[in-house]
Amino acid sequence: MPATRSTEILLKLAATVGQSIPAQKLVEYKLRSDPSTDERYWAIVDFNQPSTNKRFYVFDTLERKVEAYYVAHGRGSGDSKDERFASVFSNDPGSNSSSLGIYRALDEYNGNHGRSLRLAGLEQTNSNALERAVVLHKADYVSEDFIRKTGRLGRSEGCFAVEPIVGDTLIDKLENGGYIIAWKK
Repeated sequence: MPATRSTEILLKLAATVGQSIPAQKLVEYKLRSDPSTDERYWAIVDFNQPSTNKRFYVFDTLERKVEAYYVAHGRGSGDSKDERFASVFSNDPGSNSSSLGIYRALDEYNGNHGRSLRLAGLEQTNSNALERAVVLHKADYVSEDFIRKTGRLGRSEGCFAVEPIVGDTLIDKLENGGYIIAWKK
């Protein structure tokens, strides 16, 4: 599938779930920096939404579908008035904050949380992702049960922490080149 075709499909799918703004940013970045490759899977993390929403959207441009998952934000990103929301973002090592911007999924590895996915930050706002070890990993504090008990998801150290039951699926889809954008208006 030509890159322009998959990007067109991404834009159409994103519009169906209210994610046109970040999808457009992803497409512009992709066409400017890497127009020769074609990714099947794309992802958007919408930090405008509370952690109690499934705010990690994965777009499959071949199957033409979108699925949403829970994702935690960094403990340094929590809003002091409502911990369900991320309101502070940082690229600084030791901040334990989520970072906004576009990421490229690299390779998987076995880390403290089991199978995990390295991410390269592609913008000034997330350029320290590799140094900070901001990755996609599974975490027990990302679940509907945790939400029922606490009213929110748990916190990562800036990583995209997802439910253990879907972690392997997300890694399989995004590894070795998938694009992810974390955004907030």
